[in-house]
Amino acid sequence: MKETSGSAAYWHRFASKLPPPPTPEELAEAKRLAREKAEQEERELTERAEKRKRGGRLPSDRLRNVGGNVAGMVELDAALVHAINEAGPDAQRAMARWAAHRSCDMAGLSNVDWIARGLTELDPFRRTRSPWGRCGSCTRPRRGM
Repeated sequence: MKETSGSAAYWHRFASKLPPPPTPEELAEAKRLAREKAEQEERELTERAEKRKRGGRLPSDRLRNVGGNVAGMVELDAALVHAINEAGPDAQRAMARWAAHRSCDMAGLSNVDWIARGLTELDPFRRTRSPWGRCGSCTRPRRGM
């Protein structure tokens, strides 16, 4: 190769010291690593947003999938929501019974006959019959009650 000037010689030496360009495999690996990094950053961003939304803690899968107004409860008392989630099923049922009794008492509904029977049915060992009908599998009140 013939060098035509000092400037050309300089650039020729510069280029000869550069590493070879990446192979297609190296390019594919770099793209994969970049994609994994972006996905990890997205997961971390989502996790931070969910923690902020859920009172500073990530919810369990069970709490994440529960129906109802969990978001409203978290706004009221996030620590209580997480404590209830961590309680066992028996404790959760006891809390649900207490909440049903308390809310009906506060609303002045505990003395309404069919509501009183329903509240009694919530309590273990105090069940008589279902206020919702004669069959044990009935879950909704009959019309006209």
